Amino acid sequence: MKRLNRKTILLAIPRPWDQMWGQEKDLINELNSTYDITVLEWFDRDNFERKYTIPNNTQIVFRKTKINRGLASTISNTVRSITDVLKYPHDIYITYNTLSNTFALILEKLRGKKVLLIYADDLPELYKTNSYLAYWLTKYIANPIASRVANKIVVTASLLEKDIDVGHKTTWIPNGVNLSLIKRTKLKKSGRFTVGFVGGFGNWVDFDIVISVAQRNMDIDFLLVGDGEEYSYVKNKTKGLKNVILTGMVHKDRANGYMGMMSVCLIPFKKNRVTDRVSPIKLFEYWGHGKPVIVSRCYEMVKTGKDLVLYADNAEELEQQILKLENDDRLRSALAKKSINEVKNFDWKVLGHKYKEILKSL
Repeated sequence: MKRLNRKTILLAIPRPWDQMWGQEKDLINELNSTYDITVLEWFDRDNFERKYTIPNNTQIVFRKTKINRGLASTISNTVRSITDVLKYPHDIYITYNTLSNTFALILEKLRGKKVLLIYADDLPELYKTNSYLAYWLTKYIANPIASRVANKIVVTASLLEKDIDVGHKTTWIPNGVNLSLIKRTKLKKSGRFTVGFVGGFGNWVDFDIVISVAQRNMDIDFLLVGDGEEYSYVKNKTKGLKNVILTGMVHKDRANGYMGMMSVCLIPFKKNRVTDRVSPIKLFEYWGHGKPVIVSRCYEMVKTGKDLVLYADNAEELEQQILKLENDDRLRSALAKKSINEVKNFDWKVLGHKYKEILKSL
């Protein structure tokens, strides 16, 4: 039941609740002390097991579907979004998605509801690979409508502001980490120098350069944590490599434990329009663990990482940077010290305050 004098947020998140940890959960943990929150999960066609607890003052609307991705799915999602904004009482509507929310956003505007759009990815480019229609509709219809309907827009990467801003509504708030929630699960260490990656196995990650380095350095362990569309490819390419460990999808707490085992952490993105516009949560989680990090020279990572990370765009550079860190304890220690200090600026206690100020202004 809604408590007196507390506003209610209807939050449409960009993934099924139990798929993985994401920015939206950190946001909820900061806002639920002030607001009652109803969460509309993204449409779950994989029937994920219940994995993540539901925070206080929060209810989850689980939205299961058997409709495969495509035009029928987009139409179904659009209709469901309209019915849900009408069904669940709220004062503020927050969404990450534009395409399936276009008509819901127009309806919210007509009803006088306040709208916050969190634009965290270059959505048209993400859709372009699988559906040119989704790309075109998002770029030329959904995004322009969303940008005009929203009262405020948060972009998580600075280049996204040029893509979505209309009328100077945008505020840049990068992703971050809740430092108080970092748990160092005790997992047995191998005693070997360990290079690690934690994240989605998407086509934006350059696993080929990581595998190439692993093949040439059998005395170094490579711990790759996560799952996604490229997982089977990586599994096949690393078959027979005893120094490569694949964990598959794990709970956030266990992922934290794996990060604690790593000597060096990687964000080996392919450099393109999408990755230039990404603020990777894992950078801040790695920093929270005090780990030296090697990243690709993507725009947002260079802006954020500055001289606190090492850079590599190909297998040769990656190998050089890994070996440099393996052989230089002082460099590893210096980077760790700097990153622990820098990540305080990206703690969700800091970011949450910025979101609260925006919501107060609506």
